Amino acid sequence: MVRQVFAANYERDVMWAYDLLRQELAARDIALALAECQTEKEVIAHALGAEIYLAYRLPVTRQVLQQLPRLGLVISSGSGYDHIDVAAASELGIPVCNAATYNVEDVAEHALLLILACARKLRLLEAQVRAGVWPLAPRAQPRHRFRDKMLGLIGFGNIGRALAWRARGIGIRVLVCDPYLPAEDIRAAGCERADSETLLACSDYVSLHLRLNENTRHYMGERQFAQMKPGAYFINTSRGGLVDERALIAALERGHLAGAGLDVLEKEPPDPDNPLLDMDNVIVTGHTAGSTVESIRALVNEWLSIIDSYRSGERLVNLVNPSSLAHAGLD
Repeated sequence: MVRQVFAANYERDVMWAYDLLRQELAARDIALALAECQTEKEVIAHALGAEIYLAYRLPVTRQVLQQLPRLGLVISSGSGYDHIDVAAASELGIPVCNAATYNVEDVAEHALLLILACARKLRLLEAQVRAGVWPLAPRAQPRHRFRDKMLGLIGFGNIGRALAWRARGIGIRVLVCDPYLPAEDIRAAGCERADSETLLACSDYVSLHLRLNENTRHYMGERQFAQMKPGAYFINTSRGGLVDERALIAALERGHLAGAGLDVLEKEPPDPDNPLLDMDNVIVTGHTAGSTVESIRALVNEWLSIIDSYRSGERLVNLVNPSSLAHAGLD
């Protein structure tokens, strides 16, 4: 029986979400324990009584998992779970679930927003107007209409598909690089399949939609940026670790890329002297792509769906490590 859910380093800006979660859990006779923790020892001390750990960004390490004897489930508070040692959890028979769908529309909308804002030089124009510069037409070029431009999507999961649907609505053609999907699925979405080299060379905008793991870290590096079409824009709403930031900065500084729209960075928050923050052709939005009122409400509901499936013994919602069930003797 579940008596306690523990959440470490929760998001203070959306405390109303945790208040809602607390109310819903109370109706299920489950307590919610919240704590700000800086070390593994602090997490272990606060979470000793918890059966479920709702993990927000702070690393969930093997050491933590081994020291929580009552722990039966870890839930990533968002869609990414690179902060959780999933391999260790699997070995220990602890299922890991994520909130996989709550912000699909929101992130897709934000990615499209970054494409539009970068290509129309929104940051530069707005700053120039505030500085009293007029007229702006000479400074605004080159800018292009979006019809028949090419968007390259690296990864075609839920968010990639949602972005493709929106981009096609304004006349943008879409190339997709995703080796795990059959070509007919990509064609059915109105998109064209391409290998990574072709996609990078032909796309006016390249948008990343991958999970961060040991195989995808620095997926975009010096070679990949050099392969991109001169004057193209790079968009990342996934994870900062997918990008070798030094290589991106170099591609921008030498003018090979026209600009970038980044919701995520390798280091968050960034160092104040990060060159990306001072570039007029770069927009950085502070890991906010998935945060809307609607998505946060949906997030709480997704957490509850996972918790309810765990309590009932039914098939776990959004399970990311099925092997954990075999280790626990539950498969």
